Amino acid sequence: MLRMSACAQPATALVQCTGPDPAIASVTFATYPSLAALYSKYQEIVGNLTGKSFGSVENRHVCGSLAPDPTAESTWNHSDQYFTKYSVAQLASGRPSTDVAMGRVFCEQTQTGSEYIVWTQDSGRLLGYATGTASHEQVWNWFVAVHHNITFPGQPGMAGMRTSPSTAASAGSTVPG
Repeated sequence: MLRMSACAQPATALVQCTGPDPAIASVTFATYPSLAALYSKYQEIVGNLTGKSFGSVENRHVCGSLAPDPTAESTWNHSDQYFTKYSVAQLASGRPSTDVAMGRVFCEQTQTGSEYIVWTQDSGRLLGYATGTASHEQVWNWFVAVHHNITFPGQPGMAGMRTSPSTAASAGSTVPG
């Protein structure tokens, strides 16, 4: 779901793709030198998209295959669980286990029909930013397929994750992916 022929690497820590899938107009992947730098950029992008301070959307509610109303923001993990319990500051510190919080995800549908999904992945200090041209459900399904398959050498990915993290049951609200 990510045709590499649609992608270019203009810088060492940056990959940009145009029309990598029928549901996606563009996607950018960037890595950062630290979790603090990653989350600073994430908050900046989400703030720019919403026109609000990040604090007003942080942990609002979870993204999912159903359209958000119209904005959602929370954590995610490879077990398809999304929590509104953890803050950006906690993830930037690196303290939460990747079993319960692999990163954050923001999604928004606009009045003009665009869909945005911005996410972080703590392993690899990755930020992904996709603009969708299809329904929220199609854009969400693309995101789920792609972000679950991004791995970094020596870092956790789908292959090593449990179906249900042991600490997830008491960690907060969840929505099936």
